[in-house]
Order: sequence, then C-alpha cells, then structure tokens
Amino acid sequence: QSVIAFGKADSGSLRSGSAIASVQTDSDADKIGIGFYTSPSSSSSQTLSQKLLIKHDGLVGIGTVSPEGLFHTHTASGTNRNFIEASGSHAFLRVKGGSTSYNSGLEFYSGTSNIANITGQGGGGLFFEVGGSERLSIESNGQVNIGGAAVSQNRNLNLASNSEANFAVETHNDA
Repeated sequence: QSVIAFGKADSGSLRSGSAIASVQTDSDADKIGIGFYTSPSSSSSQTLSQKLLIKHDGLVGIGTVSPEGLFHTHTASGTNRNFIEASGSHAFLRVKGGSTSYNSGLEFYSGTSNIANITGQGGGGLFFEVGGSERLSIESNGQVNIGGAAVSQNRNLNLASNSEANFAVETHNDA
C-alpha cells in the first residue's frame, strides 16, 4: 500500500494530520482505488478517518466507503446538504438523459421508500409524483393537469378529484 502523509511537527514528534493512500476496493487485490483521510481529533494519538474514496471503477464516495453511483455523499448523523453555489452569477444543476427517448429527474426517498419524484419527460413535459401516483403535470404544449386525469384538448388547466374539484382564483390589493 502506498501512502502520502501530511502533518506538522509538535514537541519533537511528527503528528500526521491527513493522508492519501491506495485502497483495495474489491475482493480482487488488483482493483485499487484512492482514499483521502483526515483527522477528526486534535489529540496527538490520532486515528485518521477516510473522508473521500475514488474506487477502482471511478465511483466517488464522500462519507461512504461503498459509493453506489458516480458521486455518492453520506453523513452518519445530522443533515446532508450539498451546495451548488455561484457568487454574482447563475447556478444550475443539470440532470441529463441520453436522448429524448429517456427521462431525467429527481427521486426523493425516506429510508428505503420512494416518496416523491420530479420527472422531466425526454420528449417534453414535467411530472410530479407523490406516493407513487402522478399529482401534477405540465405538458410540453403548456397544458397543466392537477390530480392525475388527462388534460382535455380544449382546456389549458384540468383539475381532477375523486369527490369534489375545488378551485379558487383570488386577487388581493395589499396596497
């Protein structure tokens, strides 16, 4: 195993504060990745902790030693927030399918349960699913469907309900 260690001299002893090391990432000993380690402690008897891993197959994990996708972040406690930020300009997250035959989207999970999805249809349109059912769609022609029923050809907005379809349009003059 190859290691590059970084540290500082402290009272005549070298304290290693971080390292980059080769890591076996498969049962095959020839499949080697790279691990990045930091010290979570300020004590002189430190145990380094792996914070980032690039596996032999190119999968990247931050906070996990077993990434399940090209880029996988994990936190053992607290909230896992990831940022895309631009100072003084726009910031975008691009989710791209292979062609107009494929969809792109965001999946929301609670534990192992898929609770909601936002899907951009490859041929146009945007769909919102909650609890496994489509709840809102914006068709590529601009028609809006709320509640799951198909939009009528002569309407731009369709509301569907199993009991009553209530809808209100209000204007307020807060001047």
